[in-house]
Amino acid sequence: MTNDMVSVITVTYNSAKTIKECLDSVLASSLKAEILVVDNNSQDKTREIIKRYGKRVSLTESKKNLGFAKACNLAGLKARGNYLFILNPDAQIIGDSLAKLLKFVQNNPEVGIVAPQLIKGTNQIQPSIRKLPTLMGAVKEYYLRQSGSYEQYVPQSTAPVEVEAVYGAAMLIKKEVFQSLKGFNERYFLYYEDLDLCRRVKKAGFKIIYCPEAKVRHEIGASVKSIFFKHLPFGMRTLANFFVFKGMGSGYYQIRSGNIYHGFVQALIIRLLIYIAVKMRLYRGEAKIHEV
Repeated sequence: MTNDMVSVITVTYNSAKTIKECLDSVLASSLKAEILVVDNNSQDKTREIIKRYGKRVSLTESKKNLGFAKACNLAGLKARGNYLFILNPDAQIIGDSLAKLLKFVQNNPEVGIVAPQLIKGTNQIQPSIRKLPTLMGAVKEYYLRQSGSYEQYVPQSTAPVEVEAVYGAAMLIKKEVFQSLKGFNERYFLYYEDLDLCRRVKKAGFKIIYCPEAKVRHEIGASVKSIFFKHLPFGMRTLANFFVFKGMGSGYYQIRSGNIYHGFVQALIIRLLIYIAVKMRLYRGEAKIHEV
C-alpha cells in the first residue's frame, strides 16, 4: 500500500514569535500530516513552545546551528511520509492548501516540486518565483529592464504553471526525488539552497510547478536592520549586505552561498553589475521598492 503521508519539515532558530502560528496552521489543516521540527540551538523560548505540543510534533534539538540545509536533511532522514513539505517557521498553511498540493503532485508523476502562492501582509501576493539566476539574467533584469529575469516575480496565471525555481519558504517535494538528489546541498548554510535544489530537480528531469490555488501566509522575517535594507529587491539586498552591512551574518552567508552557486568569478561579476545598477537607480531615484 502506498504511503501518501506528508511529512512537514520546519527548521527553527530563535523562532518563538512565529512558531506557534506555524504549527497551529499545520494541525488545523484538512490533511493530517507528520510534523518534524529541527531546532538549530535557539536561544529564546522556541523549544519551550514546541514541547507544549507533546507527541503531535517531533522535535530534534541540535546543540549547534546546523544551517537550514543540513537541518532539513536531518529531518528528511526521519520522515515517514512519501512527500516532504518544507515550511518556514514564519509561514502558515491556509485552509486545505496542503491537501491541494498533495493531490496535484499525486496526479502528475512528472512533477518533482510543487509550491503554493505566498501571501503577505494584507493579503498581498508575495513574489516567490524565480528563473534560475544567471549572469545574463542579471543583465536583462537590471539593464534591459526585463522584470523577472533575475528577481522574484508573480506568474500571471491563476492555474498551475511550470516555473524554473520556487522560494523555499513553502514547497512540497516527493521524498524519492529528495533522497535521490541527497537532499539539500549542505555546503549552503543559508540562502541559495532552494535554488540549487530546484536546479538539480530540473536537471533530473522533473517539473517544478507553481500552484496558486494553494496558499500559504508568509510573514517577512523581522531580522532586517533598516527600512532601506528591508525594501531592496533580492539582488540589490545581497549587494547592500556586502557593501553596507558587512558585519551582519546574513550578508556573509548570501555572499558565500552565491559564490558556491555561481562560482566565484561569475558571482563577483554579477555583484558588480548589480552594484552599478543600484548606484545608477539610486542616483536617478528609480530604485524598486518592494519586499521579497
